Amino acid sequence: LTISNSSPLEASLQKYAKDYTWEYALQKGDILVFNNQRMLHGRRSFHSIGNAKRHLIGCYTDAMDTISRYRQLLRKQKRQQLYHHRSGGGDHYGKRNPGNGSRWII
Repeated sequence: LTISNSSPLEASLQKYAKDYTWEYALQKGDILVFNNQRMLHGRRSFHSIGNAKRHLIGCYTDAMDTISRYRQLLRKQKRQQLYHHRSGGGDHYGKRNPGNGSRWII
């Protein structure tokens, strides 16, 4: 299979790339998280306006650790919402067990 500038394969690949490319301009405070092993990614050139500078920070994490922590945070958030709901609102979470006071009622 040979690829030339006018080959149907190249035209098909270019159309695919155009149809499945997502582009977004991050704003101050935005964060973008993605699976580095499942997404082909890149950046366009950056043209400075005034004294603005491009500031990129990359970090890597183990996927299973990240998913586990995410699930823990979701469970905590749901518990806090439940505490808030059952306690009748307010700025506190839950209420003391009226029995011996050593446990929180969920």
